[in-house]
Amino acid sequence: EVEDIDNGSSDVCGDVTLSIDEMDFDCGDIGSPVTVTLTVEDACGLTSFCNTIVTVLDETAPVFDIPLPEDETIEAPLTGCTKVVTIPRLTADDNCNGSPIVTTVVRDAEGNILNAIVFIGSGWLYELSLGANTVTNTVVDGNGNFTTYVYTITLIDNLSPQLGGGSCPADLIVTT
Repeated sequence: EVEDIDNGSSDVCGDVTLSIDEMDFDCGDIGSPVTVTLTVEDACGLTSFCNTIVTVLDETAPVFDIPLPEDETIEAPLTGCTKVVTIPRLTADDNCNGSPIVTTVVRDAEGNILNAIVFIGSGWLYELSLGANTVTNTVVDGNGNFTTYVYTITLIDNLSPQLGGGSCPADLIVTT
């Protein structure tokens, strides 16, 4: 707006009219200084001009598309203490970069980074271990703005341990 460019222009004989030659900026202007001319006109039609450089910044972070996965608790299978799950591939939008890149990091309960087993179109397969497995998704646009979304998949063991031989041993008599 003209008020952003003007630095208090005035005239001794009355009011002035302010105008600038460039008012609309967009993502195409990022990284290139834009010269804007301020025109100040008094009641008699006399004018003064000055140029200023406008630098356009993108300070808007990208936004994840919804729905987003939520925290969940799942049971370990009967066969062990790990489970293979699909971690969905998230997408995002950005005001200046239509489809920014989303990165996903999965950590087990000890904080170790897990490697994906394979990508299957809608996401990656990961083998999760018991405890809270943290999924961190980060999207960064071309201007360094970012958004992070974190959720947890907790793998629990609900199976009782198995007794040796399938039952308790016979009663024992112990002598001392």
